[in-house]
Amino acid sequence: MLTSAKRKFILIHVLTMLVPLCVMGLLIIIFAWEEIEQRFHQEQISILGSIKKQVVDRHADAMENTLLVLSQDDELWQIHDDPQVQNRILKNWRLLQQIFPKRAWIYYGDTRNRIIVSPPWEPPENYDLRERPWYTAAKESGELTWIQPYAEFITNETVFTAAVPIHNKQGDFAGVLAIDTFLQDFFHGMRTEALKETSQLLIVTRNNETISLTPEQAGGVTPDSSFQWSNFFRNTDSSGYINLNGTSYYAAFKELTPLQFYLVSLTPRSAIMSEMETLGYIIILVTLIGILVTGAGSIYIARYVLSNIKSLNSYMHDISQGDLTIRTCVSGEDEFLTLNSYMNTMVRTLSRQIESQRSTNQELAEKNKKLDRLANVDGLTRIANQRYFTETIQREWERLGREKQPLSLLFLDIDFFKPYNDHYGHQAGDDCLRIMGGILENVTRRPADIAARYGGEEFVVLLPNTPSEGARQIALEIQNNLAQKEIPHEKSEASPYLTCSIGVATTVPGNEFSADSLVDEADKAMYEAKKQGRNRIVVSS
Repeated sequence: MLTSAKRKFILIHVLTMLVPLCVMGLLIIIFAWEEIEQRFHQEQISILGSIKKQVVDRHADAMENTLLVLSQDDELWQIHDDPQVQNRILKNWRLLQQIFPKRAWIYYGDTRNRIIVSPPWEPPENYDLRERPWYTAAKESGELTWIQPYAEFITNETVFTAAVPIHNKQGDFAGVLAIDTFLQDFFHGMRTEALKETSQLLIVTRNNETISLTPEQAGGVTPDSSFQWSNFFRNTDSSGYINLNGTSYYAAFKELTPLQFYLVSLTPRSAIMSEMETLGYIIILVTLIGILVTGAGSIYIARYVLSNIKSLNSYMHDISQGDLTIRTCVSGEDEFLTLNSYMNTMVRTLSRQIESQRSTNQELAEKNKKLDRLANVDGLTRIANQRYFTETIQREWERLGREKQPLSLLFLDIDFFKPYNDHYGHQAGDDCLRIMGGILENVTRRPADIAARYGGEEFVVLLPNTPSEGARQIALEIQNNLAQKEIPHEKSEASPYLTCSIGVATTVPGNEFSADSLVDEADKAMYEAKKQGRNRIVVSS
């Protein structure tokens, strides 16, 4: 039978342990809740930022770069009036469309309500492109612009569009070139990876239109049209709690600039609460044990608990520093080991996510490299185009100017190419240009040498760190290689076979001249070779 003193001792002992344990448990729960919310916030914002950077920004850049490349075609405004121009431009459109989702459209509409689309599409009689959002916005801005997502004319599905005004040779407004992508198709490619890291994804336009990117069979949210997303975005920093269809969600969002809509990640609040359950069970268990054990047992348990907490804390610190090595850091086989197992599971998941992200980044980098190659390669000859040549010669001019080393340039023109084209046909002319491109590619052996198609039947060869005599030898090798091909040319006044005239210019870059002056010198030397009877090499003095 317990005496009064023993009862008091037990009561004091229990209260002495129970009160601090309860207070400690409450503080741990509060701290853990704040930490979980903070971590969850950072993870969701990081996921959305990664999607924006790796998917949206790259796609938007690809659309802008494609528009800029296509808009630089001086004959684009004639696409409705010249079948040859139309065939050439549509061929380029189809080539570039391969880098976009399957329902991405490239189209051009002019001031006479004529439109040409790739893939092919015939507008109905009541279609007036001059009233469409992409046409009016681009015409009004006068430059490349992104249009507020709108309903596509036929299917009424939401699309996002980039458009740029086109002007004729006189500088007058001639029409609008545009690229658009269906929202559902564009985001379809990222659903599988993104939904491994967040439970729900929504697209919200500035008009409060909501599109769920999570399939309904996977628990997708039915968009609530009554919810005022604009107020939420305006009054919230980057995340917060909302109620949709009677369910509380934690919502994080990211504005997808320059596209005029938001990407929203939703996670049920219950999913966050579930992370607190295990910790709550541990606290309750520790509290009950503390009430029942004696002082000696309390000391032992305190030491045991503190030791494991310290180990787990050290483990978490190592994880926060990037050490994702999976290990068992607790003693015994109790709830601490279960918690350690949960942490190991978290580390495994994090490692897989990092590896998946790395793989996604690598795939996107490869696609970006393909786009860069398409923008820098001439479609017919498969060597560099004029744009890439212009960028390279400026870069080499600055480098060799610093190093005080020579820079040589060959300017090449196929002799009597127009009579050749008229006599043998355009297909033979294209084959001739391809052969010449192959010859130039073979003679540019060094990594820094560049062969490019300058325009029409004109080619250039850039030879860094090459003196005049070395450049002349390269020019002679080009003529010899072409002569060995023995391509018949009945309309040539210089030879029974296809020949070329080459101008050579060499200089050490300096501030008193520019890269354009070297191009002019090589061009003049080439025309001098033509004046002297063609099939010649003239070195600029």
